[in-house]
Amino acid sequence: MSVRVLMLFGLLFSFSCVQQEEEQMGMVSFSALELDRFNGYSPNARTSSISEWQHIFNTDTEIQINGNGSSQTLNINPGDFFLPYQTQLAYGNYEYRVEQEGDQYMDYLPFVAQGNFDMGSLNYNIILQGETDYGLITVKNDMIQEVLLDGEVPFSLTEDEEFYFKYVRGGGVYRVEIQSSEDGESFEREIEVNAYSHQHFYLFQGGPSFMELLIGDFEYSENSVELGNVSNIVYDYDGNPYRTVRIGNQTWMAQNLKTETFCNGDPIENVPGGEDWIELDSPAYTYYDNDQAYNKDYGKLYNEYAITDERNVCPCGWKVPSLDDYNELFDFIGGEELFGQKLRKTGYDYWLTPNPGATDEYGFSAMPSGMFVYSSNSIELFDRRESVTPRFGFGLLREWGAYWSTTQFDMTWHDGREGTYFYVMLLNYGNNSVYTRLELDVLALAVRCIKED
Repeated sequence: MSVRVLMLFGLLFSFSCVQQEEEQMGMVSFSALELDRFNGYSPNARTSSISEWQHIFNTDTEIQINGNGSSQTLNINPGDFFLPYQTQLAYGNYEYRVEQEGDQYMDYLPFVAQGNFDMGSLNYNIILQGETDYGLITVKNDMIQEVLLDGEVPFSLTEDEEFYFKYVRGGGVYRVEIQSSEDGESFEREIEVNAYSHQHFYLFQGGPSFMELLIGDFEYSENSVELGNVSNIVYDYDGNPYRTVRIGNQTWMAQNLKTETFCNGDPIENVPGGEDWIELDSPAYTYYDNDQAYNKDYGKLYNEYAITDERNVCPCGWKVPSLDDYNELFDFIGGEELFGQKLRKTGYDYWLTPNPGATDEYGFSAMPSGMFVYSSNSIELFDRRESVTPRFGFGLLREWGAYWSTTQFDMTWHDGREGTYFYVMLLNYGNNSVYTRLELDVLALAVRCIKED
């Protein structure tokens, strides 16, 4: 009996020692779709500009991911990347593909995006690089009863009913027929549409009996988006939402701060950038170039008193990062020299060219928000042609991303003057280096908050 017990114990022991090697798993994130910019056409099509149309996509789109002996499908809405689409994968090599076939006339933009990636880290971010062979025709819904394409295909209306639209395959000539709701008069025009082209029309009434169909620049009216109950979002005191990303052991905001209120509910003063900033000794913010329109993409610019105030300019539970926080981020991604490449927003919608090698691998999406600067030193500031003491002004939008840290350093100038300055994080559009010192007296810079834990 004892022998049987020993034998059974030995079998159990040997079984417990056979350890299955666990597969290493990582998280791949698809965080954006980039397409070549569509061109719009100014009146009479003599010049071209960039269209502000917000593309309509098939909300039920699939990414096919194959590799490493497996295959899976990820459902996405290409028009909504406020939160990235994520899935876990075992370490290995993969390829992905999104392919949407379309007919001659479509109510959404078909596109193709494909690529390969090596899953070899805990987090991997992918920007879908899309291609399409479609163009776009839009008509402003003003004094219009009906719009037809080639005599039989009705145009669709946007959700706000402001525009008729239709995506059409590029390389063809199409006949647009418009019937006015004013007097029933019909207008017809043949147009050639190429891929990535956007031709926008509107009815112009020049008098009681004169009406004409014109082509012109598309004017985009921004509509608010209801976020609902979603994760990976943090809200500031004012209710502004921010997408967040996990990078190593840190959680960062993936957007620049926009708040007008401290965490405890106290307001932050809005002071337009100008001479008043020279005398400021209290928290303040401004908009780049004193234009509120920059707030949407680039956030606000804050002074040193705002980022060091104990009432906390960041959402409760978050903080303005220290130099140590930035250094930990640099270490995780492989060094400062990779920061611009791996964390800078891709493409040229915001950064000037060349924006070399930007992959936004972790979804940090660093933005070139510029700065407001005052300096008592005789330096060449933004206007390189002259040097004036003192100098102040806005500059470097789309050229430099500049973010506050709360860590300070002392410096003695060549003329014996001493000063205390803040370390900052500076990214340039022309290279992947990170700069952490900017010896200027008063700054208004952007803020990226980090979670306190």
